[in-house]
Amino acid sequence: MGDVLLSRIIDADSVCINKTMTRTNIGYGRAQGNWQPQYEDYYLDWACDTLPCETLLDARTAWEKYLGSQRYVASAEEAARQIGRKYDLGVASVTDYNASVTASVKARSQLLQAKYEYLFKNLILKYYNN
Repeated sequence: MGDVLLSRIIDADSVCINKTMTRTNIGYGRAQGNWQPQYEDYYLDWACDTLPCETLLDARTAWEKYLGSQRYVASAEEAARQIGRKYDLGVASVTDYNASVTASVKARSQLLQAKYEYLFKNLILKYYNN
């Protein structure tokens, strides 16, 4: 849901000037059924929102970090599984096994941190949009 919101904001007709994102989207008024030609100037002024560019970039970065964390968790769990099999066969030591399990736990922790950071950045975007 948040990625859809972010993509709609970034793909909108917008210009980034002096660290603020200026949007000139009048579709909201038309979608609400409030569009009347005699009030066109009012709607055009009302639809021009400003968002800090850092907010958009932070949300995009948080999303990319979340996707990267998902890939890291998958690889860390696979590595822990492989080391576990080697340990069962007697090829790997207890230290290797503990290190791989610890890396897997750290990867899951990093995934949760990235997820909540992404959710927080999306709430900030929603705040600026409403």
